[in-house]
Amino acid sequence: MREGAALGIRVAPARPSESKARQVSPTGMRKGAAFEVIAGILLPAFCLAVDPLVFRQSHDLPFKTPLLAHYTAFGYMGTLVAMVGLSLWLTFGRFPAFFSGLLAVQAIFSVFLGASLIPYSIIGIAFFGLGLLGLVPFLTGFVLARNAARAFRAASFVERPNIEFAGFALGALLAVGLPVLTHFGVSAVVQNSVEKVLAADPIDAKDAVSTLAMLSWAPGIEEIEKAHALEPDPARRRRLEAAWLEIKGKSLSSVADRADD
Repeated sequence: MREGAALGIRVAPARPSESKARQVSPTGMRKGAAFEVIAGILLPAFCLAVDPLVFRQSHDLPFKTPLLAHYTAFGYMGTLVAMVGLSLWLTFGRFPAFFSGLLAVQAIFSVFLGASLIPYSIIGIAFFGLGLLGLVPFLTGFVLARNAARAFRAASFVERPNIEFAGFALGALLAVGLPVLTHFGVSAVVQNSVEKVLAADPIDAKDAVSTLAMLSWAPGIEEIEKAHALEPDPARRRRLEAAWLEIKGKSLSSVADRADD
């Protein structure tokens, strides 16, 4: 019996899942959430920062291109959605149906990412244990799946099935839609900007270089390098070299030297 009995009002006791979801610390974070914060937020952020071969290239490793270079924007946005979603759920514990859908989809993404990295993780263990970072998506996926299950149990799917299932679907759609839209949006911007850099108009090229400098991590920019290698005109080669230097912060000659090595 909850508060209200003293007034003669019968109130149904809270479900175990509701009571557990509402156990929060004085700071607002659910009690016992330290592991979730480390494995679901801090470790993914650390992996993106030191990424040696998944979305960014490390010239210290024997891989010419990142393994998932074409999905960089998707991976970055997906990771951001998962970290922000988990943070909001752990802190406030509101809208459980919505967060159960969002976290469940992100958990699936994390497991698929970890599975795709298993061969490289095994090889990478020889490189000062770097391969262990490839196992982080499994740990993150476990945390996301566990919190998705908690959110699902805390939702009122029996009492309000239409509203709760709509919230679940909205969360799942957001978890998929934001990374997909980011992927295609960045690809379109990069393609359009690269075409302007390769064109003859110096004004359009200058604006495009500024745009690409903000997206220097995105795939597709290497088309400038390929055009430079095939360009016979010395003046245009110098212009492409200057554009590449502004975008990437390194000269094309240094890139060519590393490719030869």
